[in-house]
Amino acid sequence: MNHEALRAACFEAARKSMADIRPTDVAKIKRLAEIFYRHSLHQVGRLRDQGHDPQILVRAVVYLAHTHAISPMHDSTEWFMFMLRALLELACPEVEQNTDSICFLSDLEHGIRNAREMLGRQSN
Repeated sequence: MNHEALRAACFEAARKSMADIRPTDVAKIKRLAEIFYRHSLHQVGRLRDQGHDPQILVRAVVYLAHTHAISPMHDSTEWFMFMLRALLELACPEVEQNTDSICFLSDLEHGIRNAREMLGRQSN
């Protein structure tokens, strides 16, 4: 696993979470990023046990930093922990779904297609 990439993604999530704090306190951002990093590392064993590449953590944290790390979060860590766990469950399911809960995965597939289409339009 690329630990430097994971640390950088955690730092970006922390930086964006604390973006509205003035003056910018880099030490606080680094402390929050370290908490995010340590929490991410707690997921490695589960991912490996399931046969998944732990590098997925980097991609998940990059996604969180880009999409969900917003300044009202400040130094909260709960949002990060819960959202990371939810993303990993979607990408690397442990829980068997039933006919009702599986319907949401179709919604996710639709959203993923839309996101890819939007990116394609931006690239052109």
